[in-house]
Amino acid sequence: MIYVADKLMENIGAFSHRFRLIAERIQGGPQWLRFAMQSPTDSYMAGSELELLSLVQKGLHGSRLMLFTDLNLLMDPLKLWNLPEDDLALIGTARREESVRDVLDKYGILDFAQLSKGIDFLRSFEIEDKPVFQVMNLADRLALYAIALDGQEREASKKDLTIRKESCEFALQLCQTPKEFQALFHLYEAVCNKFNAKTRSARRKRAQLIWEDYNELCDGLVETVTLGRKYNPDGLDMEIKSALADLRQIGFSCKAAAMLNLIRNTILTCEDQPRARKIVRDYMSAIFNLIAAGTVESTSVGQDGVMRLIYASALIAPGGSAAVEVDRLGLVTVASGVVENII
Repeated sequence: MIYVADKLMENIGAFSHRFRLIAERIQGGPQWLRFAMQSPTDSYMAGSELELLSLVQKGLHGSRLMLFTDLNLLMDPLKLWNLPEDDLALIGTARREESVRDVLDKYGILDFAQLSKGIDFLRSFEIEDKPVFQVMNLADRLALYAIALDGQEREASKKDLTIRKESCEFALQLCQTPKEFQALFHLYEAVCNKFNAKTRSARRKRAQLIWEDYNELCDGLVETVTLGRKYNPDGLDMEIKSALADLRQIGFSCKAAAMLNLIRNTILTCEDQPRARKIVRDYMSAIFNLIAAGTVESTSVGQDGVMRLIYASALIAPGGSAAVEVDRLGLVTVASGVVENII
């Protein structure tokens, strides 16, 4: 027997059309659902159809990510769940037609060939064999793809290539994960843009100084809120606001991400500690106020199931915004905060 939100699902027709489309794409999913519904002794309970899909996928294959061998990609069920039903039905046809490719492109769903551009980027600087890149999940590969994509927006000058190489070297000295590599890579670039150092040694010295001076300042900026695995994707804004109302801290995913946002969005340079602490405190307070009292302007779901909410408020921070991410474990982090009209 299967219960969804305390409702007994007597047959496959009791589920929504969206649920059935996705379940058909889980290898062994339809068979297991029939078995479970017909079992007179075993009961399976889920709070929603989406939760049940995730449980079936994880239970049958040991991973929440669905492998689409015909499309050559991995995807979280939550991403599928949020697609319009017509587009979802196209993916469900399991045929590699041009129309399916158009759907994937429209929603930024990348196959393994596209994700390999991230590895190509590493290979271009001869760092693909570094230990940090030897075991990567989908989120890691998406992070590297994003770096590679940034570098394709315009033709790179000799200086651009030099700074990218230096950014790689700086990031590799400090990173423990590919996502942290991404943040440190962009941190070095941001330092170069902000301080306009002319030589390699001056740029490296400035970046190292920033890292050392900001390190202690950022100790309190990486605390995060966990909503738990059974958070409601449709009620995230309310849960996040409730966490802030309970004085729980929402911070960045790592120190490098915190420093990157401070460099990009505040006047902080290398001031004395009391002044620097005030700038950091005011910046984080502005972000918290924006999230607590702002409205969600847009919501999106990544291929890896990470939800991204963009907050804005013309009253609190005209022209400003804050991006909050919630992963599939319910971990809430600030991805970015633009509040230049305040700080």
